[in-house]
Amino acid sequence: MRAQPGSRQAQAAARREQILQAAWSLFAKRGYRGTSVRDIARAIGVNEGLLYHYFASKSELFTAVLARYAPFEMGATVLETGESRDVAEVLRETGQQILAQMQERRAFVATILAEAPTDPELGRILGEFLRSSRARVAEFLARRQASGEIDRGVDVEAAAQAFVGGLLFAVISTILAPEAPTPPRNERTAIDQLVALLLAGISPRPRRGPLTTQRGRSRDARVEPRTSP
Repeated sequence: MRAQPGSRQAQAAARREQILQAAWSLFAKRGYRGTSVRDIARAIGVNEGLLYHYFASKSELFTAVLARYAPFEMGATVLETGESRDVAEVLRETGQQILAQMQERRAFVATILAEAPTDPELGRILGEFLRSSRARVAEFLARRQASGEIDRGVDVEAAAQAFVGGLLFAVISTILAPEAPTPPRNERTAIDQLVALLLAGISPRPRRGPLTTQRGRSRDARVEPRTSP
């Protein structure tokens, strides 16, 4: 049951969203290390203790910000709601949603990725988040494998790693060229190519009979030696 406007539950949900928005904005501007819980509390005009009522620590708050604003979250929603659609269609939309969110939230992602290598706590949070994102892709592929849409010999974990890795490369490439945003058409082409390459390796393969030569003779057939007249 949804909370009624004006109820305590609705007020708490609105306050939590306000905290997440303020935290996301400050993390994007100052980075994880440069943003304190006190800074976030001041930004929304509340006491620092109130934030700890909603989030036990800064790391927990940042994890919630990732779940709410990170580009991979939108793609995860597509994976979870696309069970009746074609595998290629779902993967393409997943990639397109992620790159679109990347364009909108470039500053946040760029700041966090730049800081992660030198901040162990941030690196741990991001690592867990990426593992979770990869697991969601693997779970989607495993379901499609069980239904026969993906070859049963494919390692879905490796396939998920390849897909997420390709998307991360696209994300990082976008960050490295902020003065030249990628046109939507080029983004679609890149995603189409990534999905096509992935499907070429994971789609079910037809079973073949004995290999044949150009003349149609079975390679496995025994060739009788010629005898002299």
